[in-house]
Amino acid sequence: MSTEVFAGKYAERFGFSSVDALGLEDFFQALELVAMKSKGFFLLKVDGERDRNIYTFALNMPAKDVVLRKDTDSIREGVLYIFSELERKNILP
Repeated sequence: MSTEVFAGKYAERFGFSSVDALGLEDFFQALELVAMKSKGFFLLKVDGERDRNIYTFALNMPAKDVVLRKDTDSIREGVLYIFSELERKNILP
């Protein structure tokens, strides 16, 4: 299955029809639930010193032995990556 399919399945867990139906605030609220449940943290960094891959998405959940990180030029690509990896690893909200 593709990244987009896995990410869509994870978005459905939060009641959204697809990842494209998510707003950025929705994404943050979903990751807040996941991070709080697993005693981890999520961050989105914008790095103005870089010429490319200016966004860094990072999710760390030591209790589940999961560390996700994606450097990208696209917020959508970062959202897809985080949600698809959470679905692949069966980390439920």
